[in-house]
Amino acid sequence: MNETYDFRFYFIAFLIYSTLPILILGLALSILIGAVVDRLGLRSKALHMVVILLAYAAAGFIGTFIYTAAVMLPRGLAPGWEDVRPLSVFGITAALLFAIIEYVLDLFTKNQQVKRREGAEQCE
Repeated sequence: MNETYDFRFYFIAFLIYSTLPILILGLALSILIGAVVDRLGLRSKALHMVVILLAYAAAGFIGTFIYTAAVMLPRGLAPGWEDVRPLSVFGITAALLFAIIEYVLDLFTKNQQVKRREGAEQCE
């Protein structure tokens, strides 16, 4: 790191230049995961959650690898994954957090739909 800039500069620069590519890549991988898991037709909720978490963890690693490769394109990735390994923890963690938040929001919306149906049936 250059000693002339503080941490805030690097943090803001990272947010400005990396947020959009990471968002686009994450949305594409999320849509792909949703399509694949829906085609599997898993009946067990526990197995469904395990598959979702494993898929999002893999997507976090793949997304980190793609983003790191794109950023370091002129120099290239070091053999042995030294460039990707430390950053993959952040990618996997972010992907798993997204999966958990998506799951909780899905449960919340399903509960709201059930309550609306019950309210509509009581009114009739």
